[in-house]
Amino acid sequence: GDEHNPALDAIHGNQGLDNVPKERPAAPSEQTSVGNRNPPIRSTDQAQSPPSAYTGVPLDELLRSHYQPHPHPEVTEGYLPTGLLEELVGPEAVKQELTEALDDDSDINRIAQRGIQGSEAQYRKFDDRVILPLTYQSDPNDDGATGGFSEVFKVKLHPRHHDFSQNGADCFFALKRLRSTDTAAFQRELQMLRKFESENAHEHLISLLTTWSQKGFFYFLFPWAECDLVKYWEIHSEPDMGEDLVRWVARQTAGMAAGLARIHEYPGKVDGNTENAVKYGRHGDIKPDNILWFRSSMGDPGRLVISDFGLGVFNSKRSRSNIPNNSGIGRTPTYRPPECDIEGAMISRSWDIWTLGCVYVEFVTWLLGGWELSEDFAEYRMTRSSIWGQEFKSDIYFDIVQVVRIASDDDTSLRSMGAMVKPNVTRWFDGLHNHRDCTQYTHDLLKFVQNRMLIVESAVRKRATCKEVFEELRRIQRRCLESKAYCVEPVPWPLPPSSEESPAVKIRLNENALDTIRKSHPRLRTHQGRTEEPPRARVGHGDQLLQPPTERVY
Repeated sequence: GDEHNPALDAIHGNQGLDNVPKERPAAPSEQTSVGNRNPPIRSTDQAQSPPSAYTGVPLDELLRSHYQPHPHPEVTEGYLPTGLLEELVGPEAVKQELTEALDDDSDINRIAQRGIQGSEAQYRKFDDRVILPLTYQSDPNDDGATGGFSEVFKVKLHPRHHDFSQNGADCFFALKRLRSTDTAAFQRELQMLRKFESENAHEHLISLLTTWSQKGFFYFLFPWAECDLVKYWEIHSEPDMGEDLVRWVARQTAGMAAGLARIHEYPGKVDGNTENAVKYGRHGDIKPDNILWFRSSMGDPGRLVISDFGLGVFNSKRSRSNIPNNSGIGRTPTYRPPECDIEGAMISRSWDIWTLGCVYVEFVTWLLGGWELSEDFAEYRMTRSSIWGQEFKSDIYFDIVQVVRIASDDDTSLRSMGAMVKPNVTRWFDGLHNHRDCTQYTHDLLKFVQNRMLIVESAVRKRATCKEVFEELRRIQRRCLESKAYCVEPVPWPLPPSSEESPAVKIRLNENALDTIRKSHPRLRTHQGRTEEPPRARVGHGDQLLQPPTERVY
């Protein structure tokens, strides 16, 4: 029969560095600009720009002529107006300085272009006494945010010290300060962010404006978002499931998949080598909290952007190595995939498919029932049957269970460990299909998420690649554009008397999970239904493998 649970009852009644550049520290006591984007430098085989007004003037003379004293008399150092240095130190100025040192014109052209190109988001190391041009800074507990790895401040910059806003508009920025002073962690996140600048930028991936370090901390500056996706759902607590909103959701879900696909298969160079090679990346922490909503000036509901690359990693196709899941990788408990507890399992791009699937089913839940139903779903997933013991409740999407098999010869009970999607999650999918407002669009999205994304991988079932996710969601989006009825016409499915449990994949727990069990003495749920064998070892495109298990008795 149907469970007596507020969530299900609601549905029944039909009532979501690169290595850090070694920069010269800014002069002490100098108020300075935090950074500007370099203008793009065109290759020498493109049409050349008209000669600059500064052509032929020695570089030192140019700099002296535009040097301005600091407005505060106690500061002896001067400065150049924002953006002027990039205008002065162009290819022509650099070529002029190199002419006396080099005889070969081709060498001069090559060095002049490369010498000023740099990264779009400049890194600077400021002296501790430098006064940064922050005119407003919020407490992260108010307008900002705090997390396990960083804290975010809402800030304003003096308009004379940056060129990040259009037409000099007075606007807010998000200033992220890493809690860790570990240079390697900073390099890792900066390397990820720099992969998606210029021609590799994507509208659904966060854009880094600039970065610096000061007083032992590392900082990233980003555009300011109105809120994250969780807050968006809460603010828009009763969505009107009309044609425009459904098409916006379809566009954003497909767009996020496209952005993630850009991370998963980044076309770039490997270790500075001129040979192009596909680099396989992963985000590592996709969740509604790390998806930001940017308000639009065009009158539409805005844009969703994947952010927080602090757990992201890139590995080249040639030198890619699997990272074992007991290596201290950070994770968000609610959205952690089953690989976290499986012996020999590795963290890969498939991790992101699981977590993105969690986001999508929560998105559909919000679309159909608003914030109240979203809260019901979180509560409905809470169970005590987990490796952490009976005193803990967990809202993760999968269960670790004891698989019970009766031997045919002597009726002996044989037990092993298994991983499976929680029955409550499976039942929730059935309830959403039965919701009075469920349309063919939401049916199609839910079916794909349940059958291709939120699955425990086995010898016979694999999660979709991000490319496959994007292609399917783009197909669904096109149907939304072609048919209003597809978007909004309710076609609820009958609610089955009971939900068929997903198969349990036979596993061996890793040492971390076993250690947790030894300490917590949990009573794991037993499973006597369908089972599947674990994935076979294979090599290809970064798919993570279950390595041959060592002999161990639980």
